[in-house]
Amino acid sequence: MGGRALEGLIAQGLFSAVIDVVTSEVLEELCGGSLTAGPERLEAAGKMGIPQIVAPGCMEYYHWAGSVETIPKGRKFHQHNPLILCMKATTEEMVKAAEVMAQN
Repeated sequence: MGGRALEGLIAQGLFSAVIDVVTSEVLEELCGGSLTAGPERLEAAGKMGIPQIVAPGCMEYYHWAGSVETIPKGRKFHQHNPLILCMKATTEEMVKAAEVMAQN
């Protein structure tokens, strides 16, 4: 998907700088979402030594791999379409994702 492809293109040396405003894969990775980009998300630019601007875009929901019936009790969700179910992240999950982003 997007973040994994972006990291690969950066690693190939195709960018001289990066502005990354959709970082939802960080939350996906931490919460077991179905559209993760792997634990190395946000690391390629640093490894390549190029400037990077990062914003916490799309960090309030992550993609749930199960059906509506499998959502943990009390969790908010959004049925984006028949194939995509989005789970609302908790405050704790969003804080943890922000901490991971700050470390990178």
